[in-house]
Order: sequence, then structure tokens, then C-alpha cells
Amino acid sequence: MVRADADDSLVFEKHVQPVLKAHCFHCHGEETELSCGLDVCLVRLMKNGGDSRSAIVPGNPENSLLWQRVAADDIPQGPQKLSSDQKELIRRWIAQGVRTTRPEPDDVNDARFTPEELFH
Repeated sequence: MVRADADDSLVFEKHVQPVLKAHCFHCHGEETELSCGLDVCLVRLMKNGGDSRSAIVPGNPENSLLWQRVAADDIPQGPQKLSSDQKELIRRWIAQGVRTTRPEPDDVNDARFTPEELFH
């Protein structure tokens, strides 16, 4: 996992997407039937939300469903939960405004792997 110091600005592709990819994509991104209708592959899809409402409110983790569910250990389902560092990373990223490195692609399939992953 990529760690960030408390003073670092966080971006989705470098900091948050690897956590979501490892723990959440199997229910919220890889399958044709998305759990709760939520796709976490792109920030704009999380802003649009799933069956309930928007999953993220930029700058406001306390009102962000994603943060509420992560903080309560409701997600990911199963015995393996996010570490406290991973949780704090997500909380800080939302608090900092849910920034991305670059504009997101129109097609979600183009977001499955970042340029950094493809050229690693």
C-alpha cells in the first residue's frame, strides 16, 4: 500500500484506488451486477452514488456514505476489514476534496488500470 504522510495531498489513483481495488472492486466494480448499484472504480461514479445516495461528499467525510460504512466496519464484508491506516487514508482523501491525478475517462473500462499500473 502507498502510504502518505499527514501533510501530503492525497489523490485517488495513487492512494485510494489501490485500497478500493484490493478490497472493494470485487463487489463494486468488477461484476456486471454491482452491489448496491455502486461502482467505486471512478470518483465521479462514487459521487453519483448507488442505490442509496452519493457515496462521497467532497470535503465532508462525516456525510460521506463510503466513510460512514468503512468507519463502522460495515465494509468490506467478511472477516478482513481495512486497517486503521487504510481507513484514515480514505477519510483524509474525502476531507481533502476527493482529488484525482487527471481527468477521468468516459468509459469505466478505461479506468480498470491506471497508466502508472500499466507502465510499472
